[in-house]
Amino acid sequence: MMMILSNQIKSSSNILQFGKRFYSSTLSNKKKILISGNDVVGLTLALFLKKKGISSEVCESTHTKTDDTGIILTQKNLQSYKDYAGDNLVEKITNNGSRLNGSGYFAKNGDSFGNVNFTKYSKSKDDIIMLSTTESKLKEILANECLKPFKEGEGIISFKRNIFKIKKIHEEIKENDNDDNNNNIQINNGNNNIYLTFTSSTNKNYYDLIVGSMDPNEKNSNDPIRDYVVEKNSPQFIEPSIYQHRMEQTYSFNTIVDCTFPLVPPLLITQFFKSKKLVSFILPNKKVALTGTFTRESTITTEPSKYNQLVSGEFKQIEDVNVHSIVSLLDNQNELNLFKVPQNHLTNITHNSIVLIGNTADALPHDNVFITSIGIEDANRLVQLLVENNNNNNTNVQTLLGQFNNDRKIRLDKFMKSIKKDQKIIFRSSNIFFLIGKLFLKFHYLGRKQYNNFKNLLF
Repeated sequence: MMMILSNQIKSSSNILQFGKRFYSSTLSNKKKILISGNDVVGLTLALFLKKKGISSEVCESTHTKTDDTGIILTQKNLQSYKDYAGDNLVEKITNNGSRLNGSGYFAKNGDSFGNVNFTKYSKSKDDIIMLSTTESKLKEILANECLKPFKEGEGIISFKRNIFKIKKIHEEIKENDNDDNNNNIQINNGNNNIYLTFTSSTNKNYYDLIVGSMDPNEKNSNDPIRDYVVEKNSPQFIEPSIYQHRMEQTYSFNTIVDCTFPLVPPLLITQFFKSKKLVSFILPNKKVALTGTFTRESTITTEPSKYNQLVSGEFKQIEDVNVHSIVSLLDNQNELNLFKVPQNHLTNITHNSIVLIGNTADALPHDNVFITSIGIEDANRLVQLLVENNNNNNTNVQTLLGQFNNDRKIRLDKFMKSIKKDQKIIFRSSNIFFLIGKLFLKFHYLGRKQYNNFKNLLF
């Protein structure tokens, strides 16, 4: 009898402890947050929020993906993962990645315009300044972290599966009421509130904060969150993209190929000539990430099954720097994804209580390999602001997002300027320039200049 009573008391104690943890996790943060997109950036944001005791809902990405891609993580990203989730997570990521020791810009025949050695700027020989990995593996690692049972003080992550696709966005003036379904809601100082309707229901769901993190440069990508922000910010906060050209359309691709030749030194390699840019870097298991951008005067009508041959033809003039990636691309069995690069750029990535982060905000082609790194830093900064907001009991989400938008512009200033310079050189220069402008290119891509352009992203 005493044993039964002891077990009952022990069981009741466990239930009480669980209840306390559940209470502290769900009610320590009053805001209801939706993350639109379960890509690397969206999962990273959900994980960071969880570790700070903030719950969120994650809506799966709508695009279909038939091909894996390579991504770049920086020392700053790895430090963020360590700060939020500890050494074990960083160890899992680094064990599934390849360290890159530098980057370089090369001509189509392999002549070097400039190189930067990351180890030169390392505080320790063990520092990883830049790490390459695959998107699928990093998503798997992050998803497993997100799905781990929450601990005391952590938030809860709930995943909305594909049946819960966003159908409609509503913007209404909300009255203060005591409805049981709305006891998480805070009034947004007279601004219109945002409601979402999902395909599985006719109910309107209120959210204090909606974060768009779905990459627009994916196959069959349909992101109602980004479309809504673009619609609401037009035309005041819309400007021509750096890739806009009235006579040409810019296309981008990204894939992973097998490397049947000896791997190159661990460099981030950028090769280019007029209107064509090819970026490659090694991955674990003798793989090479390959991404590039090119322009065409006419719309591509080739069948998707023949994109491999089309892209190989565009870059056949390039003599790969010990990679032979163009040869490997022809043998690639996966269907290549090809995207039109958007010709408009958002100067304001927020509307009301909606914010876009990562490449959802910038819509850059993937040869700008730091787009995932930027998204991870966006997630870090947004969580910092939310925690500060909670500590100060400030309920104005719009003010917080305005601060995030301004902070982001300053943070990415040098990076965006560098992209614009590269775009002008590669896509707008004449053939004569590429014949006689080698001295200028060697000056422009000096190792020190490359480092200065990207150091804010790396460290």
